[in-house]
Amino acid sequence: MSGPNDFQAIVAAILKHTQDDTVIVAMLVGAGLESDWTIGAPGGGAFQIIDSARPTTPSNFLGVSLDQIDLDVQYMLPRYQSAAAAHAKDPESADKYANIAHDAERPALPYQQSQGESKVNSVYHTVVVNYGMGGTSGGPDQVISSNPFSAIIQPVTDFISRLTDVRMWRSVGWLALGLAVMVLAIIVWFRKPLQQAATTVVKAAA
Repeated sequence: MSGPNDFQAIVAAILKHTQDDTVIVAMLVGAGLESDWTIGAPGGGAFQIIDSARPTTPSNFLGVSLDQIDLDVQYMLPRYQSAAAAHAKDPESADKYANIAHDAERPALPYQQSQGESKVNSVYHTVVVNYGMGGTSGGPDQVISSNPFSAIIQPVTDFISRLTDVRMWRSVGWLALGLAVMVLAIIVWFRKPLQQAATTVVKAAA
C-alpha cells in the first residue's frame, strides 16, 4: 500500500480493531484532516487527542509494549462507530466521511468551514486511492499487500518485532526479579519454623 506519511501504519492499526469499511474510511479521513496522517504530530498524534485524555499505557497486562497509534485508535474507535451509525443513511461523498470525522473528533467548526471543501475532497480522494471506497461502494479496494502469504507472514513479523522490543524484556526482567524476591522471602519466612520443628523431632527421638 502506498500513501503519505504514516498512512500505512494507521491503516494497519485500525484494521486490528475493526473491519467496518465506513468506520475505517472515516478514521482515515479524520486522521488526514487532523494531522495529515502523521502519528507523531505535535498536539495529540494522528487524531490530535488532547493530552489529558490521550491514553499512554506503555504495555498490556502481559507486559507487551503497545504502539501509541494502537492506543489512539482504541480510544477513538467508539466515537467513530457512534458517528458512523448517525450518518449511516448519508449518501457516499467526501462530506459524509468528513461529517463522521467531525462528530468523532469534535472540533469547533466543521472541516468544510475550517479547512475548506477542497481540503476535504483532497483528503477523501487520497483515502480512496490508497485504501478504497467505503459504505455502499462494495467495500474497500484493499491493496494492503500483493503477497498472498501476507496474512501468515504479518503475524510472525509482529511477534518477532515484539521479541526484539527492549521494553517488553525490561518488563519480563522486572517480573522475574519480583518472583525471585517473593520466593526468597517465602524461604526465609518458613526456614526458622522448619528448623525448630526439625530440632524438636531430633530431641524427641533422642
